[in-house]
Amino acid sequence: MIFIRSAQYSDLIRFSQLDNQAHIRDFFRHKSLEVHQKDFRSESIVYLSIIDELGSVIGYFILQLENDEKTINFKRILVAYDHLGVGQRAISSMEDYCKNKFEVNRIWLDLYENNHKAKHIYEKLGYKQFKNEATSPRSILYYEKWL
Repeated sequence: MIFIRSAQYSDLIRFSQLDNQAHIRDFFRHKSLEVHQKDFRSESIVYLSIIDELGSVIGYFILQLENDEKTINFKRILVAYDHLGVGQRAISSMEDYCKNKFEVNRIWLDLYENNHKAKHIYEKLGYKQFKNEATSPRSILYYEKWL
């Protein structure tokens, strides 16, 4: 059992720790605590904590509200290595949260083309590719989901 809540400033230390996990290095750039603190203060950036049944922070989302306010850029999900497998449930909960809290009708994201596991999960959850950007050394795929 997991649930999503608006992140607290004190959660940022845990987020920075999660950023140091070895299993994510190929797909995410490390964000320092200072960068998390700066982003947390931004009105357009939304941090959500993923909480387990014991009340522990086991992961987080970073979302960015788009100017049209009906779209969210799903920038990051990170889950603790010992809690891998909760991501799909967390993403579904995040989508419900965004639909109810922000009244969005579209969520979009990008990922590296070689992130096959993430690609599979997003497609399984109903995200559709709408753009491919050839970059060096890896292409970036863009996905969206209409709620």
